[in-house]
Amino acid sequence: MAEKTGRSWARLVTIVAAGLLTISLFAFVTSMDAVEDILDPEKLNIGIVDAGDSLDLELQSGRTYTLLRIVDNVGDDALENDLKIVNSEGNEMILDVPTWMHPPRTGESGTVVYDTIATYSNEKTGTFTFENLNSTSKLYIVDDHEGDLAATREPVLLIASFSCCFGMLLLPIAGIIQLLTRKKQQQNLGNPIMTMPQNTIPTTDELFLIRQGVMKPEEAKGVKQVKEIPPPFTNSQRVNTIVPDIEKSLERKSREAPVTESDDEDWKSWDTG
Repeated sequence: MAEKTGRSWARLVTIVAAGLLTISLFAFVTSMDAVEDILDPEKLNIGIVDAGDSLDLELQSGRTYTLLRIVDNVGDDALENDLKIVNSEGNEMILDVPTWMHPPRTGESGTVVYDTIATYSNEKTGTFTFENLNSTSKLYIVDDHEGDLAATREPVLLIASFSCCFGMLLLPIAGIIQLLTRKKQQQNLGNPIMTMPQNTIPTTDELFLIRQGVMKPEEAKGVKQVKEIPPPFTNSQRVNTIVPDIEKSLERKSREAPVTESDDEDWKSWDTG
């Protein structure tokens, strides 16, 4: 019974996980437009610096800022030294090389490609000047924290994220329950202790279920034993009565049929050949 309950729980958890993953898939598909708007630097940014121009911005401490440009080929402009960030004291800030966490982005339904040229992690709140030394391309400044907040304001996107997380969490739990149940069942099969009922005989189906661990031996109802049929000629009184009757009948016939002389002669001729 415990093994059956364990399998039921594993099956239920698997079904719930599959349902959550399906919900997350549909939610992601329906929220693709919102995701594109969040990732589009043209629609979500804290400032745009024209080519050959500069812009003063108030930056918050503890945040990371992504700097992007519109490019024809991804990676061509990522390492060019055409950007400066200067604080209020005139000191130039050190920029970080973009990593895999800052991939290229697209805008206007994929027709425009934005490549990350650098990132800047601010440690102190203050006013900073962004100088765009490129004479042909605009500079887009994106606050990563603002992008995260925009994502949390989308209900469908939140449903998709939570469904995906919980679904991926429940799948290994279902696997663990299934493995533990199977291991316990194998242990029970390896050392079966069967307590069969004394007054009934288990049926073939019940024996199979007991062997599989689905039914306990004491739960088998079985069938009642049929009363044994006595062997023949067990009534000694009747036998003793029948035997004398047979002897008396034979003795009576022998007295009623006397042996004649012809019969005696026939017997002698047969004996002498």
